[in-house]
Amino acid sequence: MFLKGFAKDEKSAFCALAASVMSADKVLDEKEEVLLGRFYEEMDITEDDVEVMTAKTAIDVFGNSSETVRKQAYIELVGLSMCDDFYNPQEQSVLKQIAEGLKITVAEAEKLTYCVGELFSVYKRIGELLCDTD
Repeated sequence: MFLKGFAKDEKSAFCALAASVMSADKVLDEKEEVLLGRFYEEMDITEDDVEVMTAKTAIDVFGNSSETVRKQAYIELVGLSMCDDFYNPQEQSVLKQIAEGLKITVAEAEKLTYCVGELFSVYKRIGELLCDTD
C-alpha cells in the first residue's frame, strides 16, 4: 500500500526487516509468503534486486529516511505480522525493536498497530458480508 515510492535502498531494507518479522515465530505461513510477494510487486522488484542485509543495517538505512517513510515501513511490517490471523509475541517483540530503531515512539507504534488491526477487521467483515449465505 505504501511501498511504491521507496528508494532502492529502502526497498532492500524493508525486505530485510520483513524477513526478520516473518522468521520471528519460526513459522513461515503461506499468507505471509503471499503478502511478501505482493510487496515485491508493489515495489516493482524481484529477489535479485534486493541487497541482502541484516536488520541492523536495514534500520540504519531508514535512519536517512523521512518520518513518513519510516512509519509507512512500520505499518506494512505490522500488516505482515497480522496477515496470518495470529499476532504472536515473538513478532511483537521484533516489531518493538524495529519501531525503536525507526525512531517511532511507543505511543505512535501502538496507534499504528491499532489502525492496522482495525483495517484487517474491516477486511474480514467485508469478506464475511460478501460470502454467499444462501
